[in-house]
Amino acid sequence: MNAVAGNATGRVRRILDFPLTCLALEILLVGVPLLFARDVGWTLASRMHSPALQILAAIAIAALGYAWYVLYARLVARRQAAELAIAGAPRGIAAGALLGCLLNGTLALLLFAVGALRISSGGPVLAALVTLASALMSGVIEEVLLRGIVFRNLEDLLGSWAALALSAALFGALHLGNPHATISGAVAIALSGGVLLAAIYMATRSLWWAIGVHWGWNLTEGALLGVRVSGVDTPGLLHSVPSGPDWLSGGEFGIEASVAATAICLLATLWFLRRAWHEGRVFGPWWRRKPQLLEAR
Repeated sequence: MNAVAGNATGRVRRILDFPLTCLALEILLVGVPLLFARDVGWTLASRMHSPALQILAAIAIAALGYAWYVLYARLVARRQAAELAIAGAPRGIAAGALLGCLLNGTLALLLFAVGALRISSGGPVLAALVTLASALMSGVIEEVLLRGIVFRNLEDLLGSWAALALSAALFGALHLGNPHATISGAVAIALSGGVLLAAIYMATRSLWWAIGVHWGWNLTEGALLGVRVSGVDTPGLLHSVPSGPDWLSGGEFGIEASVAATAICLLATLWFLRRAWHEGRVFGPWWRRKPQLLEAR
């Protein structure tokens, strides 16, 4: 009887550990609650019209995103969330944020140089701090969902290349619900942010790096330049507006929809993909993968 029960338990465990099952459960039990917490919590905090409360709410939601993901991994999935190991947080976030600022800053300078972006005024410091905190919140929640849950499980099932393509497409599609969204803007987001962030995770195997780049990009775009971030008005230290054709300036959606943003991000993507390939961090689908490759992850 015990042997039968043990076999049944083993079969259930294998089903629960199958990548497609893991993907469905993590979206349902981690992704959906965190998106709900972000949307509801941020909406309620915004209605208070208190910058200090908004900053605290953004930090609390970001912390919840980290804790919920790690606790689920340890208590339900029975694994250590190495991709969010606390020891890697300082270096990953700092280096990633610096890279995100550099990429978006380069884009902005290029657009300024060709007249596709111009500064119209300055903005209040406190409002910029709120934008900075909300950028961190978005970075944590979206990277946990798109790279920590979707990419990681799709990679376990279908391999790195399919996971990169599918998670990037989903990243772009999710932005279609934003204000001023367009099909071309969603495609640009997929080809720039979606592909780049997946490549960064492939090369580093760290969500901290992806969070840092996501945060650095958004804080430069929003908290510093005051440009719309994915169609959403974001007060910053400056207030910048697009000028010229939408394909170059990004139009009302923001400069991340610019063809220049896609080109810059794809160049960075190629560097990270090359690193991932040379370090043996590109994996095939589960039915072709050898046991030692699974152990190496």
